[in-house]
Amino acid sequence: MSAVVEVVVMIRKMSLPLILVALAVAAWAADGVNFSYRFQPGAAERHRVKVNTEADFGGMAMSQVADLEVSVKCVSAAEGRNVMQLTVDKADMSRTMFGNMEKDPTGEMLVGHAISFVVDGQGKVDEVAPVGYFEGWDQIKRFIDPVIKNWYVHLPGEVVAIGGEWTHDPPKETDESGVEVTSHSVYKFKEMKKDKGRDLAQVSVDVENTMGGKSATPAGVYDVDGKGKGKYEFSFDPATGAVAKFRGSIDVDMNLTPQTGGDPVVTVMGYTIERELL
Repeated sequence: MSAVVEVVVMIRKMSLPLILVALAVAAWAADGVNFSYRFQPGAAERHRVKVNTEADFGGMAMSQVADLEVSVKCVSAAEGRNVMQLTVDKADMSRTMFGNMEKDPTGEMLVGHAISFVVDGQGKVDEVAPVGYFEGWDQIKRFIDPVIKNWYVHLPGEVVAIGGEWTHDPPKETDESGVEVTSHSVYKFKEMKKDKGRDLAQVSVDVENTMGGKSATPAGVYDVDGKGKGKYEFSFDPATGAVAKFRGSIDVDMNLTPQTGGDPVVTVMGYTIERELL
């Protein structure tokens, strides 16, 4: 066999697996995508995260902006209990109150620290806790808790065709201040799209929240009555079982009625988060 023939045969042998993979991906996308997470012990990801929070509490406006770079590592994965560790590598945060913007010290408190949490196979997060001593954790938790608990979108763990939908109605949750939240989300698999050589599934999400219970604030305890509406979109990579991009926002209107009596305090909040796999 000549050298030229040997090279041609070698190229064909090398190309065949790639062709088969390409055909498999094409068929996979045509039949649907398996929306399932894949947690691999020792595997790590880096993300850029931006969070913007705006609130108007009875006419008193305030906001917070955060730009973070974080690493997320899978410590262990067994029987649907996946122990993860998020480390904040960089943080630039600012806050605005009464029209005055200043650097938010929360950013400096976060850098270099790690937070542990557990996630199940469909994306539900529990047991958020600092790794080791974390000065000011009670203050930090109010910021980092919603970021981590919403890190993983709810995946059905099954194949969904383009145009298909799934819903998620998690049990009622109570946040750090005592507010009870009931949520309903509708997910729609819109299309497959190429991005940096990857075939990514594009999904949109409509979210509706209802808020109740009692909220304990520095100004007192309030009865809560509120509604929230949000829209999210994310890009899911079937080849790795991970979300490559995510962007979402939710607007909340609440009436907070003082338990000591008086008129309700009208509260309006807006929360936007976006992240991208680096």
